[in-house]
Amino acid sequence: MKYREMTENDLQYVVGKNIEYYNTVEDCCWTYEKAYKRIHQVLTMEDSMCLVQMDQNDNITGYLMGYFKEYDDKHKKFYSGLGFYPVNNFVMMGKFMD
Repeated sequence: MKYREMTENDLQYVVGKNIEYYNTVEDCCWTYEKAYKRIHQVLTMEDSMCLVQMDQNDNITGYLMGYFKEYDDKHKKFYSGLGFYPVNNFVMMGKFMD
């Protein structure tokens, strides 16, 4: 497997797979517009990291999205109670498909 940075050209595929997974496996109700808006928002966010996983034929087989978020002292205490710590303030989102 290889990885590359996600581009806006990948959005149609990634959004479709995101909707397919969450609406069937996790019984959610994502629409194309809502999923596109959220994924595009993270893709274009400063300090985000969005990758696509590629197979040997350059087909997308998964994606990874995340961004760095600073927390103030009040939030640090709250998030550390949940197992998140200031050193690990990288918010991960994504699913890998077959």
